[in-house]
Amino acid sequence: MSKLSASEEKMLMLQHHMRENNMDLESFVKDMNKWEDDIKEKEQKLKSEKAVNGKQELPPVRNSLKIKKKRKVKTLKDDDSQGRKPRKRISGYDYRSWDKLDIDKMCNDVDKHEKSDSSDYETDEEWEIERKKQQAAMDKDAVRFIFLYNNHAQTQHGMGEDCCSI
Repeated sequence: MSKLSASEEKMLMLQHHMRENNMDLESFVKDMNKWEDDIKEKEQKLKSEKAVNGKQELPPVRNSLKIKKKRKVKTLKDDDSQGRKPRKRISGYDYRSWDKLDIDKMCNDVDKHEKSDSSDYETDEEWEIERKKQQAAMDKDAVRFIFLYNNHAQTQHGMGEDCCSI
């Protein structure tokens, strides 16, 4: 067998490395295609399960409090049950009707109505208090972590100085 020159030997090594790299690349692409097919199959299964369930459940929106206020539907029957009649609007130019209007009675009616509405609802202040409690607990944990981290770092730093000073 004839001896190969250095450049021919380098060329053969280069071809060999190119073949190995090409085989590695083909293997990688084949694995990626297989993974892609698996993911598509799982996605189709999930979509079919959601279609069977009929409703898509999403996680709650971040940084928002769920509003648990009860909403009342106002109807004319509610007004009649309290003894009030639906009022007609008074024309701006009908001064005699404005003179007959009893403002104090209307204010009392509005106050009574507001008191009954506010008793049925949770107030926003209650939600704000709860949010502040949760925020305080999170802040407390964060401060505790920072304190422990700083204390640990100072301890290691102090030990390093003590070791060198002996």
